[in-house]
Amino acid sequence: MKRLTETLKQIVAMAPKAVSTATLTTTSFVDVSCAPEVAFSIATGALAKGKTLTVQLVASDVEAGTGAVKVAEQVFTASDSLTAGLAVVSYKPTALNGRYVGVKFKHDAGADVICGVTAALRQMEHPAENDWVLQV
Repeated sequence: MKRLTETLKQIVAMAPKAVSTATLTTTSFVDVSCAPEVAFSIATGALAKGKTLTVQLVASDVEAGTGAVKVAEQVFTASDSLTAGLAVVSYKPTALNGRYVGVKFKHDAGADVICGVTAALRQMEHPAENDWVLQV
């Protein structure tokens, strides 16, 4: 049986940072040409009850994301006050969209919220060894 670190390639799409209210923030773009699936995890700081996080999946033919088009959009609403939130976007790449994929998101918290985004790609190949992995 393969370990998760042998199956998934983990990428930091956006290091944690303060994101202002109503500011559409774009992650870096990930090359999904050799991956049958990618999942973005958007971790947020505190969100009050009723506050929203709007997430868009965007794709481009260019690594920098130039001319990216929206593939999908979802609005997540906090049903209770959250000390931390996690929104997940799963995508199976198709030839109809670009090979580089990222997310754009914004919130309406009324103040800055610390957010960070990671991408996990299901690999068709065995990833290179990573010195920063602890397997127990």
